[in-house]
Amino acid sequence: MPLRYARFILMLTVAACAPASAQQLYKWVDERGVTNYSNHPPADPKSAKNVRPVEDRLSVYSPDPGLTQAIEDNQKNFDQRQRERARIEAMERQAEAERQAREQRAAAARQAQEAYDRIASRDKTLIWNTRGGHVVAADEGRDDVVDHIVQWLDARVALDAPAVGNTFDAMGKH
Repeated sequence: MPLRYARFILMLTVAACAPASAQQLYKWVDERGVTNYSNHPPADPKSAKNVRPVEDRLSVYSPDPGLTQAIEDNQKNFDQRQRERARIEAMERQAEAERQAREQRAAAARQAQEAYDRIASRDKTLIWNTRGGHVVAADEGRDDVVDHIVQWLDARVALDAPAVGNTFDAMGKH
């Protein structure tokens, strides 16, 4: 009898150490497609699909804090790399725009020189306004160009020479 008694006490001890009731774990997919786990079945079983008890035990994994920190640091570094990449791309676009502007200025200078070379007269002057664009009357530096034209004309046209052809006075009258 003592051996039977010992077995009974051992079984009673094991039963006391076990959870009061073995809780059932349920798994289901809700109407949004989210997989749910709970120790209670879904409140509305009609809205859940594949409701079934989980036979195996469910393990919960908590990552190492160092790993979590490394992931966060990597995300911060990724964000910083993205900002640096965007900054570099902006600088590359600016450099390309400046290169194209230089090429356009060089092409315009070549075209101006070609036009100058085609003019048959030996009495000619090529003026290159580096501050201007395409409309002399509106460009920055237009006053310099106008002054140069006036000086060129003054040097070649005598003010007291007789008028030839139609002339207009300062008011635009004949």
